[in-house]
Amino acid sequence: MEIKVMANILDKNDRIAADINCRLSKKGIFVLNLLGSPGSGKTSLLEKTIDVLKSELRLAVIE
Repeated sequence: MEIKVMANILDKNDRIAADINCRLSKKGIFVLNLLGSPGSGKTSLLEKTIDVLKSELRLAVIE
């Protein structure tokens, strides 16, 4: 069986994300969305990354 994709259901979301990315990039802001299953080490990775980069970059975390 072949299923044809007629429309990207995330099209509106993709356009909004691209707009936000463009606006933030113009201000020199880099945004990262960290996703993973529970217990995969997201918080540990984030804490270590902040510890390593805090003297070089201004960082913020939004939950």
